Amino acid sequence: MMNPEIKARWVAWLRANADKQTQGRLCRLGKDGVSERYCCLGGLSEIAVEDGIISKKIMEDPMFDGSQMASYGTESDSEDLSIRCRATSHTTLPSAVVPWAGVEDPDPKVTVDGVLVPLTYVNDDMRLNFNQIADLIEEQL
Repeated sequence: MMNPEIKARWVAWLRANADKQTQGRLCRLGKDGVSERYCCLGGLSEIAVEDGIISKKIMEDPMFDGSQMASYGTESDSEDLSIRCRATSHTTLPSAVVPWAGVEDPDPKVTVDGVLVPLTYVNDDMRLNFNQIADLIEEQL
């Protein structure tokens, strides 16, 4: 079960930032290099940064020429690529956020119209807005 305090903060964050939604990345920077847009999991990642659980690093986005994105997580010295990939992320929750928030995996799942789907799908493919996603999180996680 999700940590109730973290869940309340995440839901409030989503509602307060409803006009800053994006798809495909936890955080995408505007062409000005300053304005930021987030996916719903990016909101939880931002809260984890505030609490000192993970760090946030701005970098070039290899998928979009001249764009920037944020990578969240903790640096890993491991030689094992699978460990390093879970330690930082730009599309799902980094591994340190999962136990801290009390979610089951890096892409928590909710039920929409009777089907269990990951939040990235709800945000990116179904294009539910942050207020709708906040309602699902509040009710189900």
